[in-house]
Amino acid sequence: MASRAYRSAGLIRSLTLLWTFVLASAAILAVGAFVISSLLADTFREQVLTDSARDIALYSDSVLEPALVRGKRIVVNRRVRQRVARTVAASDES
Repeated sequence: MASRAYRSAGLIRSLTLLWTFVLASAAILAVGAFVISSLLADTFREQVLTDSARDIALYSDSVLEPALVRGKRIVVNRRVRQRVARTVAASDES
């Protein structure tokens, strides 16, 4: 009888250690996933802002600058405003 009780206690201890290991692994995995997703979200947000700034600079240099800049001066008159409005409207359609 004593050997049977000893085996049951050993089995219970093994199962307790197994569940402890499973729960600890799940907690470590959850914390790691949270940290990695936070880092990736910050990196992604920074990349999107950088890309947007680059796109806006490229658009203004290639589309708006020829219409607005004459020499070293910015020229804004009715004709230029209409041309910029047409250009923006055309870019919205595509």
